[in-house]
Amino acid sequence: MQQPESLLARISRDRTAARMARDNAKISILTTLYSEAANVGLNDGKRESHDHEVVGTIKKFLKNLDEAIEASGDEVLIAERVVVNSYLPAQLTAEEITVIVQDTVDAAVLRLGLDGPSPKLMGEVMSTLKDHYRGRYDGKLASQITKGIINV
Repeated sequence: MQQPESLLARISRDRTAARMARDNAKISILTTLYSEAANVGLNDGKRESHDHEVVGTIKKFLKNLDEAIEASGDEVLIAERVVVNSYLPAQLTAEEITVIVQDTVDAAVLRLGLDGPSPKLMGEVMSTLKDHYRGRYDGKLASQITKGIINV
């Protein structure tokens, strides 16, 4: 079975397509995004960056673009944001995170023989999210939802 294309490979492929189409704006942002994302893996053992690392780079890019857009309202930056955002995997909704957290807590309570949710489960829930949904959820939101469910 063939491996799905990595996010870094997709950015590279799209950058090449932008070059062929002579889309200078897209070439510029994709070249910068690719370089930053590729450097994460290169700096950690001369390997290709993992998708979750590329997602982290994309999120940093989006944060910086949002700040620059807020300060200037520049339409070029807005267009760049659209391009960069297209590489971000679909994010879990608050409802989806709530279901995952509740299921993880319920399973842990049964497995550990607890009377109910406990603050001790916080690490287990966050570890489950990280292991199975890395790069696809807002950590701050997940933490808030988990604290609500385990009564912290």
